[in-house]
Amino acid sequence: MLRTRRSNAVQMQSESLKASPLSSDRSMDQQRPVIGPHTLGDYRINAGDRPPPIQTIRSAVDVLTRQAQAPIQALMEPIQCTKWTWSAAEKKWKGSGKNPPTHTGDYDGEEFDDEYAQETDPTVKPYLTGGDRFMGWTGAEKQLKGITPTAEQIRVNAVKHSNTRGGTGQHELLPTNTRDLIAKAGNPTLAGLQSGLRTGTSQQLFRRELDKRMDKKKSGIEIGAHTGFATKTSGKGSTHTKGQAAAHDKLRATEKTLLSETDPVLAANAMMLTHLETTPTGTDIVGSEYIEDMVTNSNDFMDTDTGKVNKIKLAQDYQERREEGKRRTRALKRDKKRGRSPSPPRAPIDDKGGGGEYLQNPTEQHLVVPLPNFGGANPFEKAANIGAYLTQPQREGYALKKRARLDSSGNSIDTSTPDKGKDEDEND
Repeated sequence: MLRTRRSNAVQMQSESLKASPLSSDRSMDQQRPVIGPHTLGDYRINAGDRPPPIQTIRSAVDVLTRQAQAPIQALMEPIQCTKWTWSAAEKKWKGSGKNPPTHTGDYDGEEFDDEYAQETDPTVKPYLTGGDRFMGWTGAEKQLKGITPTAEQIRVNAVKHSNTRGGTGQHELLPTNTRDLIAKAGNPTLAGLQSGLRTGTSQQLFRRELDKRMDKKKSGIEIGAHTGFATKTSGKGSTHTKGQAAAHDKLRATEKTLLSETDPVLAANAMMLTHLETTPTGTDIVGSEYIEDMVTNSNDFMDTDTGKVNKIKLAQDYQERREEGKRRTRALKRDKKRGRSPSPPRAPIDDKGGGGEYLQNPTEQHLVVPLPNFGGANPFEKAANIGAYLTQPQREGYALKKRARLDSSGNSIDTSTPDKGKDEDEND
């Protein structure tokens, strides 16, 4: 890929949000001024000096102008980014770049992009309109100016996908009705995360407590669906939405502790851990009675014979997507050396609905993924891209990785007894 488009976010950001290297995770740090308050180019003004010659003043103005324009010009320079393809026969990554990835591919034809940006993500692009580079940009632009946007400006329009019965919108991990808190906080990192941390409504289930008034189960937990996950058999509307209110409350509670957090890694980590806590495992789905008569928006989970959801298919798919989100969250935590790790890797759900236990001896392949560089010229863009990358597996259009069902030797993963490991400090 060759990116040359100028950032529309940079045009409105405050001068305090200086441009920083794309690979830096400290993009919110201030840069020191190159020219101090008492200098004009190479001419230093001391007490008692005569005013500098007009030529010197003009020269200094030229220098200051060039330096002020430099960050913007840098953003307009071509940035070489490469999509690599793994060749199993040659045991190497093939692409047009000079520095191929250092990790080993999992299967022949696997692709790896060495930079992530929302505008190039196939799970995001259908939701970008009018030349926007970020989801919910119209609303985010107002938040960055301290103005509270409308709910419609934060949300994206639902999109009909080839495998869905109806349109699919986005579930914001920083709920839509907290948009005023973000605007008042003046924190571009949170505005970026509200843009990026989004899952597809057709891919979002919630873990919930039993409701004695309606649930048949007498013990354990149940699950519910986000609006847009399960559709009515006739007419418009959603079903099986019990539990989404409590999940949103937990997400809001975590967000409120982050209003002054400017580190996108720490803020994204905290929100992802809460998100994972509120989403079910494959085992939870297999054991659910509440969803047995569900008709899902996604045709991928339907049983063609009964016309109802196939719980095992759904559990297998959801487990893999959830585990990939955990791998990415853990990889970011380890790479940046801050935040907390999610729960240990779980085995996949087998064709009879079994499996799903913690892996006793997980390999690096089960624990983490290679991280791309995150594009972004300022804190908003950096956070928006980090967030969208972490939640990508739970959006329509994401191709499940084959590594989720294989160990480091290419064999099927066996189930085993729980073993949380040394750096795993979160529970499912």
